[in-house]
Amino acid sequence: MPLSRAEIETTSAERLINRLCKHWAHKLEVEQNDQQATIKFATGTCLMVAEPDKLVVALETLEEEHLDELEGGR
Repeated sequence: MPLSRAEIETTSAERLINRLCKHWAHKLEVEQNDQQATIKFATGTCLMVAEPDKLVVALETLEEEHLDELEGGR
């Protein structure tokens, strides 16, 4: 399975997760708790984890071209 991972330095990771989940919940399946969230896209899954000084984001798909799409490449 193709996987992409990013670490974004921020002290507001929980707030960012909340805002992104509210945005995506209108059209996608979202599972969220205080420290992490999973968003299920048609072509893959995004996992976000809040850490004290960063937001960790991981994308996982079945096909490499879908990973490019989720990363914003297409």
